[in-house]
Amino acid sequence: MTTDSTTRHISEPERQPRMVRLSSVLVIGVIVFVLATVSYAYWQYSKVTHDSFRRDIPLSLYVPRAHDVERGTYSAPVLVGLSEKTDEICSVNECNQAFEGNRVKLMRFDSKAKASKFARSLDGSTAYRSGWIVVQFTDPTVSREERFRLAFLLDSTWTSEHRGSEG
Repeated sequence: MTTDSTTRHISEPERQPRMVRLSSVLVIGVIVFVLATVSYAYWQYSKVTHDSFRRDIPLSLYVPRAHDVERGTYSAPVLVGLSEKTDEICSVNECNQAFEGNRVKLMRFDSKAKASKFARSLDGSTAYRSGWIVVQFTDPTVSREERFRLAFLLDSTWTSEHRGSEG
């Protein structure tokens, strides 16, 4: 190895470990970036195509709790008085869960296609579909505002809101 007072020459054996470290860091960085990109892309794909975050939302989430009804703080009053009627309603309509009250029926289906087919079979003014859930308005006095509030409630529900809400 030759050195003088201003320049130091690095021998070939000294350069190799630095190059190996630099190459290793670069390869690891590329792998992490690719894995992160693929994971994000898959998450976005599944969110859009499968919408699995909302598929299994329990209809019991929409049943007003007694203290909310007493205070008048529930966001969709048409749902007051709902009770579970899965056996009676789903044996006829191919749904997997159902609740019925004095003013509406809520039914959840195994697929959006089944929900859509059932909603189309009803009179358009008496039905609303939100993903896997179909609402049948059984009381003709349900106002436009009440329908809108219920539609908004259904359409804006995410699974983070119901984790642990069902026994």
